[in-house]
Amino acid sequence: MKICMINGSPKLQNSTSSLILKYIENRINAKNDIVNYHNEDADYKAVASDILSSDVLVVAFPLYADGIPSNLLPLLQHLEKMLTNKVKDLHVYVVVNNGFYEAKQNELAIAMMKAFCIKIKAKWGQGIAIGGGPLLNDFSVENGPMAKAYQALAELAKNIQIQSFNEDVYIDPGLPRFLYIFSGNIMWRRQAKNNRVSKKAFFGKK
Repeated sequence: MKICMINGSPKLQNSTSSLILKYIENRINAKNDIVNYHNEDADYKAVASDILSSDVLVVAFPLYADGIPSNLLPLLQHLEKMLTNKVKDLHVYVVVNNGFYEAKQNELAIAMMKAFCIKIKAKWGQGIAIGGGPLLNDFSVENGPMAKAYQALAELAKNIQIQSFNEDVYIDPGLPRFLYIFSGNIMWRRQAKNNRVSKKAFFGKK
């Protein structure tokens, strides 16, 4: 089986989307042929050609303005022209993560990708929506607030290998919302300090 994976993050390195795809890939049988692309430096024709010869397409990206990030849209628009009516047996799996606490914030982005599948006449396999996505980089798989998210990604890897259809999954962080916001505020302040942003500028005061 051939699997094409697309990283839709604007970040070229160390993105949560790349971590997600790597985690999934490590749980897929090595006998499968896996091709990886990053939308920022991908040749659109090459991507389309690989998808046409693939059984599965996996797309991971961060939520931007409640939807698909603008840097990923040109690739999807190109693929729409190249793939429509040519991929009836292609199974599509999507993972969207965001910095909000609530995974439901990803619902519109999942709906957009479903619309893309309908447009090219591919088969929707499953969508995974993860709230508190940045925490995936900070906590281990076995325990911690993102354990359920990692479990869902492991199940997704199994589903991909048998090309099964499953309900979309929405996963919030496994810690209280107030604690997530509190830790986020600490992180923002630390980053502001490291980048020499004054307290006045940080809070938008003139």
